Amino acid sequence: AKPEKAEKAEKVEVLDVEEGAKAGQRRRKEDEGGGNEADQDIPPEARPAQRRNEVDAKAAKFRDNVLYIYGLDFLKTSHMDEIFSQFGHRYIEWINDSSANIFFGQADSAKRALEALSFPKAGDDPWRRTPDILVNEDMPPIFLQLRHATAADAKPAKK
Repeated sequence: AKPEKAEKAEKVEVLDVEEGAKAGQRRRKEDEGGGNEADQDIPPEARPAQRRNEVDAKAAKFRDNVLYIYGLDFLKTSHMDEIFSQFGHRYIEWINDSSANIFFGQADSAKRALEALSFPKAGDDPWRRTPDILVNEDMPPIFLQLRHATAADAKPAKK
C-alpha cells in the first residue's frame, strides 16, 4: 500500500516587504495576461476568482475601523486570524471567495494593521499590497490588496 500524502502546513509565510515588492515588479514585467487590471501582477494560477471592488479614492467615504482585503482565494479564516490577531481585530466578514472585511475595535488598530502589513501600490490609490505570501509549495507566492472599507464593500443582498 502507498503511504498517504502528508498534509501541507497550515501556516502562511510572509516574505520581507522589500523582497515582496521586488518579486511583484518581476511578475509585472513577465505577465502578459488579460482580465482585471488589478490582477495583472498575479500569476494566472494564483489570480482571484472574483473582481476587486473598485472605489474612487477622492469621493469614497471610508470606514476607519474596517479594512477591505482582496485576494483571499487561497487563505482560510484561520490564516486571517493569524495575520490580524496582533492588531486586535474583532471579526472577519467574508464577502466572497476573494474578499472580506476585517473589523477592528478602534480606527487606530485598523490603521496600524494597514500600515504594518502593506505598502502603497504606485498609481493605484487607495490600494496597498502585502509582501508576497507563500501559501504552499504547489503554487507561486500571492499577495493581498488592502484598503479601508466603504459601505459598498458588503455581501450582495439575498433576493
